[in-house]
Amino acid sequence: MANKRLPLLVGLLVVLLAAALVWRWQRGQTPKMESPAELARQALNADSPEKQRQVAVKLQMRAASLPYTGTRNEAQPYLKSVFEESKNPEVRIACMHGFATLWDYECVPTMLDLMDDPSLPVSSMAANTLLKLMGVLPSFNPNAPPEKRKAATVRIREMWKIFSASKLKVWQKRLAEKDAKF
Repeated sequence: MANKRLPLLVGLLVVLLAAALVWRWQRGQTPKMESPAELARQALNADSPEKQRQVAVKLQMRAASLPYTGTRNEAQPYLKSVFEESKNPEVRIACMHGFATLWDYECVPTMLDLMDDPSLPVSSMAANTLLKLMGVLPSFNPNAPPEKRKAATVRIREMWKIFSASKLKVWQKRLAEKDAKF
C-alpha cells in the first residue's frame, strides 16, 4: 500500500516544486516601479520627443497610482517641474492630464494662461483640465480666433475668482476626506 502512495507523493512534490520555481521566476520578472523623481529625470533627458512623451505619460500614470491628491501626492512636484522645464507640447499635455487627475488646483492660474497658447493641443488640454477642476467651462473654443479665445479666457478667469472664493474650500475638504481613506 505504501508503494502505491509513493508515486503520488513524488508527483505532488514535483508539482509544488515547479509552482515554487514559477512563482520565484515571475517575482524576478516583475518590472520595478520607477520613482516619480526617476521618471521626471528620464522625461527631461530623453533623446527624442516621442520618448519624452512616453516617459511623461508614465509619470502621469505613476502619479495617478499614488495615494493623495493635489500637492499631497508625492509625484506632483515632479509633474510640475517636467511641465515647467519641457518645451515639448506632448510632454506638457501629459503633465496637464496629471494635474487634472490629482485635482491640483494650484495649476489653475497656469491653465488659464495656457488657454491662449498658440498650440491647439496645449490650449485644448488646458481647457479640459479647467473643465475637470471647475466643473464648467463656458463657450471656450480653442479653434476660435484669438480675440474670441481671449474674451472667453477673461470670462473664465472671472469664474475662477468666484469659484476659488466660494467652492475651493469645499473641494479641499472633500479631497482631504478622500485622502484620509489612504
